[in-house]
Amino acid sequence: MWAKRAVRHAEDHNCLGNEQGGSRPNRSAIDFANMKALTYAFARLSKTGLGTFNYDAKSCFDRIMAALALIYCIALGMPDAPCQIHGQAISKMKHYAKTLQGTSQNYYSNALNGPVFGSGHGSGGSPSLWLFMWVALAAALRKIMVGMTFHSPDGTNKSERNQDAYVDNTTGGINDTQGIEPSTPAELAQRLHKLEQHWEKILFASGGRLELEKCFDYIICWQWTNGIASMMTNAELATNIALTCRNDATTTPIEHKEVTEAHRTLGTRMCPTGDMTAKANYLKNKAATIAGRIEVYQGPKWKAKLLYSSRYLPSMKYSLPLTTLSRKQVDQIQPRPTKAILSSLGINRMFQRAVAFGPPQYGGLGLQHLLTKHGTLQVALIIGHLQEPFIDNGKISLNNLDYAQITAGVLAPLLETPKTKYAHLINPWLDSHHVFLDECDAKIIITKAWRPMLLRHNNQLLMDAILTKGASTGEAHLVNQCRLFLQFQRLSDIYNGAGTEICRDALSSTSSSTAYTKSSLSWPPQGAPSAKAWLTWRRVIQRTGFSHGHSGPTAIVQTTQTTGQLDNTAS
Repeated sequence: MWAKRAVRHAEDHNCLGNEQGGSRPNRSAIDFANMKALTYAFARLSKTGLGTFNYDAKSCFDRIMAALALIYCIALGMPDAPCQIHGQAISKMKHYAKTLQGTSQNYYSNALNGPVFGSGHGSGGSPSLWLFMWVALAAALRKIMVGMTFHSPDGTNKSERNQDAYVDNTTGGINDTQGIEPSTPAELAQRLHKLEQHWEKILFASGGRLELEKCFDYIICWQWTNGIASMMTNAELATNIALTCRNDATTTPIEHKEVTEAHRTLGTRMCPTGDMTAKANYLKNKAATIAGRIEVYQGPKWKAKLLYSSRYLPSMKYSLPLTTLSRKQVDQIQPRPTKAILSSLGINRMFQRAVAFGPPQYGGLGLQHLLTKHGTLQVALIIGHLQEPFIDNGKISLNNLDYAQITAGVLAPLLETPKTKYAHLINPWLDSHHVFLDECDAKIIITKAWRPMLLRHNNQLLMDAILTKGASTGEAHLVNQCRLFLQFQRLSDIYNGAGTEICRDALSSTSSSTAYTKSSLSWPPQGAPSAKAWLTWRRVIQRTGFSHGHSGPTAIVQTTQTTGQLDNTAS
């Protein structure tokens, strides 16, 4: 009744929200691990501040206050009778200890030793009761504050939440997407402390407890050097968070991890910077362990193949959709298991890999290449989330793509043109999708994604025009810094209203787009570019064919159909 009927009834009436995925149909641990990865990716793309707190709830099922959980079950629509039966059974139950020596004569119970927390040892209703309790606690926290908000550059695809949880594995967070100016490290730490302390008090009031010694947090705050962003180290942040626990006024310091340090979560390794070194090393060690077992195996060949398909592949595939492993990293993981299975099948270890990984219908052995699984699982994950309009994974995936689009400054949708490489857009998450789509000659068409508008006839996006004229990789990086700083998208943004000549302010390092045109978009912050970047900006603009005071033939905007000055008529 609790595991199926109650949960499905709550799902049908949209009572469970999107922050908790445990014990719910069509929700998996990988979905919520992906939510954490997307949250870090959003901070990197939008250059916004982020603080995350990883909770460790102590004995979550064993600390459930059954009476409180059953009240919430009734609030969700469950009849009174089963809730009363469940509550009375827990209240009157006698607990004996059973060992190899027999069953104890003494017992403990709520009546004699109460209150005894938990919903009963081995109870099938415990996961659902914890789910209902957690949702109620999250709703209480939401009335106090909302930590994280996300949106696309044009303000659409909005979502907000405080936490991402799968059963008791919970990560709370705050960001500064709503502020006009980026938050300081102290401001981020203050808001994160508020979130952490409120959750500790709410959890304690419900019978739960945080194991503060096992909790840790990250704070992402950006600093700029010559227009290049980097995350602050702990020494540069100079922030510390300490929490009280239960009714004790004594504070316990929370471990503050460096953003370059990976942590284990939901069966994967994750780092706020997006670095995959820790994950690659973990997969390499795991592959070596399984390969070692295959190498010493002496049984029939079909059992060796079974060990490969039932142990090696599942353990490798689970977290692949969340990774951005390069071919070089995969080449360090895969060789030993491949050689081990070939040897166990009675085949030369140096057998041609093209045949080994080829499909059986074409004469191959049908072994699975990790890069192929990596790409297919990534594509399946993003498409699956984008097709779920009410799930936050799809919304934040769109947010990330949209911010990548505005950062690249090009018109072509990024996942529809994977063959086109933009050296000035550095994003491993997007690059990983591009490589696979390019290799299999595929593309992903996302109709809901944000796309820049040209607004005038004969118009072009600045980066499209500059790259078409053959800007080098270094020039593209520097020019894009200036473009983001000035918040320019189109050629019309640097021209006068008539479209006849470039505005003088467009070449100035002290002006901004507010001087004569104001963008309504939410742009990623861009620190002041270097003097070299501004010289490159002016040189490339002039070389591309635009210069201040020139109109007509020398101030041309080229398209595939026409060459001439910008039309001041909206397209």
